[in-house]
Amino acid sequence: MKKAIAVVMAIILSLCGKGLCGFVSDETNLRTALLTSYNAKVRPDYVTNVTISMTLATLNHLNIAQQTMSINVVFELEWDDARLKWDESSYGGITSLVTPPEDIWTPPVVIENAVENIGDNDDTPVRISSNGLVTWIPPTEITTSCEMNIASFPFDNQECDLILLGWTYPLSELVISASGIDTTTLYSSNGEFDLTGTSTALRDIGGPEANTTYRKVHFYFSFRRKWQFYGQNLLMPIVLNSILMVAVFALPIESGEKMGFSLTVLLSYVVFLTWVTDNLPPTSTDVAVVQVYLAVVLCLGVLATLLTTWILHLYHTPSSKPIGPFYTKFATAVLVPLRDLIHCKRKTKEESESEATFSANKITPLAGKEVLSVLPLSKMAGMDGQVPPPVNEADEKNPGTDSWETTPVNSWQELAALFDNFFLWTFGLCGFTDDEETLRTALFASYNAKVRPDYVTNVSIALTLATLNHLNIAKQTMSVNLVIYMFWTDDRLKWNASDYGGLYTLVTPPEDIWTPPVVIENAVDNVGVVGGEDNDATPVRFDQNGVVYWTPPTEVTTSCEMNVEEFPFDSQECKVVLLGWTYPLSEMIVTASFIDTTTLYTPNGEFDLIGTSTSHKDLGGPAANATFRKLDFYFSFRRKWPFYGQNLLMPIVLNSILMVAVFALPIESGEKMGFSLTVLLSYVVFLTWVTDNLPPTSTDVSVVQVYLAVVLCLGVLFTLLTTWVLHLYHTSPSKPMSALYTKLATRILVPCRDFTHLRRKRNRGLETGGSNDGPGFPGNRIAPLRVKEISALPSSEKTEADVQIPTDGPECFAAEYSGQATPVYSWQELAALFDTFFLWTSGLCMSIVTVVVLTLLHAGY
Repeated sequence: MKKAIAVVMAIILSLCGKGLCGFVSDETNLRTALLTSYNAKVRPDYVTNVTISMTLATLNHLNIAQQTMSINVVFELEWDDARLKWDESSYGGITSLVTPPEDIWTPPVVIENAVENIGDNDDTPVRISSNGLVTWIPPTEITTSCEMNIASFPFDNQECDLILLGWTYPLSELVISASGIDTTTLYSSNGEFDLTGTSTALRDIGGPEANTTYRKVHFYFSFRRKWQFYGQNLLMPIVLNSILMVAVFALPIESGEKMGFSLTVLLSYVVFLTWVTDNLPPTSTDVAVVQVYLAVVLCLGVLATLLTTWILHLYHTPSSKPIGPFYTKFATAVLVPLRDLIHCKRKTKEESESEATFSANKITPLAGKEVLSVLPLSKMAGMDGQVPPPVNEADEKNPGTDSWETTPVNSWQELAALFDNFFLWTFGLCGFTDDEETLRTALFASYNAKVRPDYVTNVSIALTLATLNHLNIAKQTMSVNLVIYMFWTDDRLKWNASDYGGLYTLVTPPEDIWTPPVVIENAVDNVGVVGGEDNDATPVRFDQNGVVYWTPPTEVTTSCEMNVEEFPFDSQECKVVLLGWTYPLSEMIVTASFIDTTTLYTPNGEFDLIGTSTSHKDLGGPAANATFRKLDFYFSFRRKWPFYGQNLLMPIVLNSILMVAVFALPIESGEKMGFSLTVLLSYVVFLTWVTDNLPPTSTDVSVVQVYLAVVLCLGVLFTLLTTWVLHLYHTSPSKPMSALYTKLATRILVPCRDFTHLRRKRNRGLETGGSNDGPGFPGNRIAPLRVKEISALPSSEKTEADVQIPTDGPECFAAEYSGQATPVYSWQELAALFDTFFLWTSGLCMSIVTVVVLTLLHAGY
C-alpha cells in the first residue's frame, strides 16, 4: 500500500514538474481573482469603445417578393474592460482566458432591421486577454428587411444592409464603431447572386431621453443577379411568344385556325404575367421593365386579336356586297405598295415599260389573269363563285383614265389578305465602478423585484416604428419591427448623485427591478409580456430621481381586420394593442404617449404610411370592480396601386373587351365557340389569383371580386347566346321560321343594325348621290340582308297580298317598315342579325359595368 501511494505521488510530482499541475492551478486562481468580485451587470467606469467587424459566411437567399435578405454571419466585438487585466507572470504565463458571456459585462447591441433571428448564439464563449481586451465572436443566421429595386430585373443589382444599434447606453457611455466586413475567409458563393461589394456607415440618432444620442452601424452588401436562368426561362419564352403573337397575321385565313392561334398565345402571356406577379414584390415604387413589357405585349395581343376578328369579318363578307371607296383608296395607297415592297419583286424591262403607262408612283392592282395565276380559287371566288373581271385593255392604253382607282382589289378575300400582310409587318416592328458598486448594493440590498411601488404607478408608453415587414391581406395580419418605450417612476430607486461621485444614472438587467406587465393583446405569433424571454437582454436605465426608462425592441405580427372593398385602391388601418394586465387602474395606469415614425422608419415598397394615432379604453377585468386599460396604437397605410393596375385591372378590362368581340367574329369562321371559351378560361385564371390573394371574408367584398363575378356571369351568358346563334345559323332551311322571329327581326334587329351602321350608310349615300342603283334604298337606307322569294312558299300558303310583296328595291323597304306585309328571312340572316344586336348590347352592358366599377374603386383613393 505504501508503495502504491509512493508511485501516485511520484506521478503527480512529475506532472507538476512539467508545468501541467501549475497551469491548472494558475487558471483556476486567475478566474477566482478576476470574477469573484466582478459584477457582470456593471459597465466599465469609462466611455466604452466597442469595435464591431463582420465575416460573411453565406448568402442564403434574397427574397425579392418578400424583400428580405437571409445571411449567415460571424460578428466580432472587441472592447476594453480594465477590471479584467492581470499580470501574466503571476499566473504561470497565461495570456488569455475563455469564459461564458454571462460571466462578464457585454455590450447590448440590437439588430434593428431583423425580421427573423433564427440562430441566437448567446452561449458562444468570450476570450479575455491579459491587457483587458475582450473579444466575442458569436455566429448567427439572420433575416433582415431589404428594400429592393426591381426596375432592371433580371439584370438588377441589389444593396441590402444589416443595422446594429447601440441601445440602452448613449454615446456618452458607449461608442460603437465598424471595423469592416470580411468576405474572403468564410464566404461561399451563391448560385443566384454575385457579391460585388461591401461598405460600412455610421449614423447618430436621438434617444427617448432628452439630450441623449445613440449610434447605429450600417453594414452594406451589394449583390448582382446572375441573369442566365431568367434569360432562358423567362425572357426568351416571352420574346418567342411575342413573335408568335405577330405570326397570327402570317397564318392563312383559309386554315380556320387564326383565332384559336391568337387566343392560345394570349393565354400563355396571362400565365407569364401571373408568374411575374407571384415572384416580384407588389411595389409601385420601382416597377420592373419586364412587367411593363408584359403589359404592353398583352395590350398588343388583345389588339391583334381584335384585328384578326375584323379581318375574318372582311374575309367572310358576301361578294355581292360592294367594297367601299375608303377600303379601295387605302388598299391602293398603302396595302398594295407595302405588299410589293415587302416581296421585293424585280421587274423585267417589259414590265417596267408597261407600268410606265400608269400615273407616277402608282401601282396597278392585279389584273384578272394575274389573280387567276397567283391567288387561290377560294380567294378569287366570292360566296357566289364569281371571278373578278380582268382590267380593261382600253384603260391600260389610256393613261388619262383613272378607272383602275375604283377597283384596286377584286374581292373581300383579297382585301382581307392585304390587311393581314399589313398588320403582320406593322406589329412586327412594333469613471463609476466603485461608486456604482456601492450604489447598486445600497439600492438592491432590500429591493424586491416582485413588488410594485407602493402607490399608483403611472406607466407612459410610446412606440417607434422601424419597418413595416408586410401587410398580409389574405391572412389579415400586420408584421412590424417596433421599439417600445416605457417610462415610470419607482421611488425605491432614488439616490443623491453627490453621495456617489456624481453618478446620476444606472443600467441594470430588467430582472433586477420591477417592470410593468404589459401584454400585446392582438399578437398572432409573439404573445406574451413585452420584454419577456425574447427581449430580456435589453437593459433598463433609471436615474437618480427614480425615473425608469425601458426600451425593448421587438418584431411582432398582429391581427388586422382589413377592408378590401376598394382593392387595389384601398387604405388600411391596423393597430398594436397593449394591455396593462394583472394590475387594475387602482394600482397601475398605462397611458399612450406618442408614435415616432421619423427616427428609425424605413419606407415600404407596397404601402405608404399616411398617419398614426393613439387611443385608450378601460374595460372590466375578471375580478369584481376591477378595471384595466388597454392602449391602441393605430397605423394607417395606403396601397401603391400602379402594380395592381398594370398586372390585374388592365388585363381584366382587356379580356372583357375580347369577351364582347365574340359577336363580331363571323359565324362562317367556325371559331366563335373556341374564342368565347378561351376568354372565359382566362377569367377563371384571374379569379383564382384574386381568391388566393384576398381574405375569404364576406363582410367587405372587394369590388374587383364582384366585377370578376359579374363579368364571368356575362361571359357564360355570351357563350350561351353564341351557342344559340350558331344553332339558328345551322337550322335546316326547310324548317319554317316562326312569326315571332320575323316580327322581332323586322321591328328590332334590322332597325338596330341600320342605326349602328348609320354613319357608314350616310357616307355611302353622299358618295353615290342618293341613287337607288343596285341594292340602294330611298333615304340612304339599307335593305334586309336578303328577302326570300315569295314564290318559294307553297302555293297553298300564298295569298294575294303575298304575291304582291316586292322582293327588291324601294318597295321592299316600304313594305318592311309599313307593316303591310312581313318579309321572311333565312335562318343564316336571322343569326347574323342577332349577332349584330348582341355585339352592341353586350358592348354597352360591359362598358357600363366597367366604368361603374373603376369609378367606385378610384372614388375613395
